[in-house]
Amino acid sequence: MSDKDVLDRFIAKQPLTVITRCVVDSMITNELNAVFYGARSRQYEREQKFDAVALAVADIAMGFVKNPRQAFELHK
Repeated sequence: MSDKDVLDRFIAKQPLTVITRCVVDSMITNELNAVFYGARSRQYEREQKFDAVALAVADIAMGFVKNPRQAFELHK
């Protein structure tokens, strides 16, 4: 099964979720990291960038992955 087939199946069953994910992906990139770096006073990144954590949480909340470990592995 190709990636397009999988995406088409998601679009057919959960179109709002796919649209939301596309919007979140476009928003959570360098802009989010820039906000984090600009507002931090004592925070720091250890192993993951802030946008990777945000994307992992979004994947969990939207049901794209079953558990946090899968989400964090996906966004390393």
